Amino acid sequence: MKTQLPNSFIRTLSVIALAATLLFQSCKKDEVIIPPQVTTINASNITFSSATMGGTIKSNGGANITAKGICYATTTAPTVKSDTTNQGAGSQSFSSQITDLLPNTKYFARAYATNSAGTGYGEEFSFTTGAGLPSITLAVTNTTYKEIFANWTITAQGASAVSLSGWVISTTNALPLTGTDVFTSFNTSATFVEKTITDLEIGKKYYVRAFAANGQGTAYSNVVEATTKSLPTATDADGNVYESVLIGTQIWMNKNLKVTKFSNGDPIPTTSTPTQNITAESSPVYRWAPDGNSANVNSFGYLYSGAVATDSRNVCPAGWHVPSKNEWVALQSALGSNPGLKLREASTNYWGVAGTNVYGFAAVGAGMRDQVGTFGFLKTYGEMWASTAFNATDVSTFIVYSTFDGVDQYNRARNTGLAIRCLKD
Repeated sequence: MKTQLPNSFIRTLSVIALAATLLFQSCKKDEVIIPPQVTTINASNITFSSATMGGTIKSNGGANITAKGICYATTTAPTVKSDTTNQGAGSQSFSSQITDLLPNTKYFARAYATNSAGTGYGEEFSFTTGAGLPSITLAVTNTTYKEIFANWTITAQGASAVSLSGWVISTTNALPLTGTDVFTSFNTSATFVEKTITDLEIGKKYYVRAFAANGQGTAYSNVVEATTKSLPTATDADGNVYESVLIGTQIWMNKNLKVTKFSNGDPIPTTSTPTQNITAESSPVYRWAPDGNSANVNSFGYLYSGAVATDSRNVCPAGWHVPSKNEWVALQSALGSNPGLKLREASTNYWGVAGTNVYGFAAVGAGMRDQVGTFGFLKTYGEMWASTAFNATDVSTFIVYSTFDGVDQYNRARNTGLAIRCLKD
């Protein structure tokens, strides 16, 4: 049997339904869509023409986001009417690469997000692009006594092409500059350059860096500290220590030898009297004080027979040797004009006429002793043995004079007494 609801109850239900509908419609009318809320992620990876920025969407404002990105300008408060990036729709956080910027320019930028209600903006930040200079790195690969071997690499051209590069060097300025320190430039666009820096001081620390220039200016590389090699000392079998000098590519002891032993410790005797006649001895091993006076040894070294200079036991310290004739010739060639003047010690304590001693060789007039035992030419004649035998009885020599600014090559009998100057192996 079908039950009939009372009309009053039906009317009550209808009123309730109508009220619910009106309430729902009233709530929908209260939902207001607003522009999105976004925060800005500050600039990073700034170059002369680009930068990276980003944003985080905090609220979509009640509607779908249709565009988001970075707006930027050279004035404050940039908007979407300024230059922008666009990272598309959606509420995800984003990162934007801003490109085609001007070098050395200050920009103002902020994140934006757009929905149907409008555009919301994040905090504003500013950044300044780089100057558009090249990027360059320097490496030092080796040093010698007076040279530094360096190379540099241009890793980025900058806002325009590199037109020249070079090196700059200083012994005092830890950040050497082309305007104040010694430099050399090369008109080259090469991205890798190798050069040798020459004519430096021996045993000196230098600050070196490379530079490269384009239309925007000059950029500098990292600084490299490089020290040229120091010259070695030599210690003979008696413990005497000798300084050395560099002439051309040769390293010479700066004093005459004054040792009494060969490098293996075997003694080098002297004659029973300084003036003993040894003409009959074809290959005698002897040493004598210049002029027969031991007080002269410290200033002039010993005089040695030619047999000592050519002896396989080596009278020079380990790592050094009596120079050959060709090595003396090489020294003369390296000296150029007036070699004797340049070699002579700059004092009349050692010569009748002092030299200039420009290389520090400090040649002295030790004189000589002949076979019959006669000494002579102290302070006027500085003749030194070579290790090269001229024939069975004679050995080559090298002569520096007091009153003549040239030098000579000669040959002397092995039983003559002359000075020895050692050369680095």
